Amino acid sequence: MKIASFKASAHLQPYINRYWVWEGEQELPTMLPGTGAELIFQYASSTIEIQSNHTHTMMPRGVLLQPRFHSLKLVTESRASFMAVRFRHGALRHFCKHSLADLVDQPISVSAIWGEAGNQLVAHMQETTTIAQRIALLNDFLLKQLQIHHKQQLWLDKAINQLYYSLEPLAINSISEQLSLSTRYFQKKFKENYGVTAKYFQCVTRFEKTLRQLLLTKESYYLDTALAHGYYDQAHFIKQFKQFTQTTPLNYLQEKNFRTHFYNKSL
Repeated sequence: MKIASFKASAHLQPYINRYWVWEGEQELPTMLPGTGAELIFQYASSTIEIQSNHTHTMMPRGVLLQPRFHSLKLVTESRASFMAVRFRHGALRHFCKHSLADLVDQPISVSAIWGEAGNQLVAHMQETTTIAQRIALLNDFLLKQLQIHHKQQLWLDKAINQLYYSLEPLAINSISEQLSLSTRYFQKKFKENYGVTAKYFQCVTRFEKTLRQLLLTKESYYLDTALAHGYYDQAHFIKQFKQFTQTTPLNYLQEKNFRTHFYNKSL
């Protein structure tokens, strides 16, 4: 298996966490609810099925995945090979005309989001043969989309960054007061733009950070890490873990998931 990650161009780095490559692994990790979004380009030799909420869909050659409430299981009977773009929390809104609320929890083809420009990108990603060429294509395409779609409501970026980076849970009304907005207006605009409430975003952020640390440290004893990330007690963590994964921490924190997951340091 080959896993590697690469930086986007400097102007894109505030929005793009990384480009990453996954080659040669038949068993893929489940993509759990999180805060970012993945734009995936399958190579010609790869065929992946997406299973979610009792639906099975063949993954388009270029697809956007943004799981928020439900996990997405990626299944293949051959070697999976693809290159992907990992958007930072909320950053995707600056690259397309759609509200992120319309893109949650379902595979969306690149052509459905970016039309003919998206079709051409998918075709070029198939035709090129080197990672350097593919990175160049992605840098060029995403810079153009950023110029077209960059949004002006920068207070939304400030708010989601506060929620994501805060070490302690923040009261939603305190954020809206700092922004000189009514709490009702703040909550409405947040959900319209990001597809989830600010409170839910806090919950999924805490879960994502906790699980990432547990998987990277291969730690099956989870309580200390959970408490350090703001869970009240073991029952609180187990309840939310089951909400996001449909299983218990004890069942999930096993060697199989320590070995292969989408939080790998090399990603």
